[in-house]
Amino acid sequence: MASHFKGRIHAIQIWNEQNLAHENGGFVSLDDAGQYVELLAASYTAIKAVDPTIIVVSGGLAPTRTNIDTVAVPDIDYLRAMYSYNNSKIRDYFDVQGVHPFGFANPPETAWPDNPSTTGGWNEDETFYFRHIENTRAVMKQFGLMQHQVWITEFGWATPNNSPGYEYGNLTSFETQRDYLVRAMEMVYKDYTWVSNMFVWNLNFTVVQEEAGVDRLHEQGSFSIFNYDWSARPAYLGIQQFINSRREQEAQGIARDPVFRPAPATPIAEVVPTAAPTAPPAPEVVPTPPPTAPAAAVAEGSVATAPAGGKTNNVVWEE
Repeated sequence: MASHFKGRIHAIQIWNEQNLAHENGGFVSLDDAGQYVELLAASYTAIKAVDPTIIVVSGGLAPTRTNIDTVAVPDIDYLRAMYSYNNSKIRDYFDVQGVHPFGFANPPETAWPDNPSTTGGWNEDETFYFRHIENTRAVMKQFGLMQHQVWITEFGWATPNNSPGYEYGNLTSFETQRDYLVRAMEMVYKDYTWVSNMFVWNLNFTVVQEEAGVDRLHEQGSFSIFNYDWSARPAYLGIQQFINSRREQEAQGIARDPVFRPAPATPIAEVVPTAAPTAPPAPEVVPTPPPTAPAAAVAEGSVATAPAGGKTNNVVWEE
């Protein structure tokens, strides 16, 4: 694929939510994290041999506390297993860490346990919150991988639906979905300087479901920002307004700093994992001049790009 589309592909994500059993052949364990790293390393090597400017993204994990081998492995446990495998072999074989910080029914500013949401459920664990992304960043910091950028390769809020397991969507109206998505983007824009790309889940599963004769209230369509007839939901219009306002700032010369740029990777001493802290460190909020917006992609499967320069090894994030 890298060869066939050379010059047209800016980034490739290797796998997706590999801590879920149904994404992993029906069974998953922490031992699979090492196998994933080997797959990632082989993919990275092959891709860079064809086009060293392609950004290789480590697959975003599904946020979960479930630890049942036929269902899922907790995402933070799986991430630690990835990073600790074979003396942190992974450090040389990815450019960007993908993350999936879904908010369930909770406002993006809330977090467990210090600032819990007061919604009617799905709010008593850190994995139910958008700010769970901070726990991923804390693990990256623990393993000395902060030079790698983070991309939010899926995030979103479900709206009313009739799918078992997604009842939390019934607590979120279309207008609230808009507000949460835009506020999450504002948070990244202002505070998460280590994130530059966001992919909304999803653009138009409603349309796909309608064409396939699937129930309009299926959960996948409940995350969409278009209706089944291609009319825009409030979330689409809110995201559009957000992007336009950030572009206006960019046109005025107001730059987001630090910006994503290739930089030489420096050797990092081996990190010996210690017992996980009971609470993640506070988010890394670095005061900077007024920033510009991160790129935002709203179509599942589309790629938000960042300049990759001509670097032939890791594309890293300077902080």
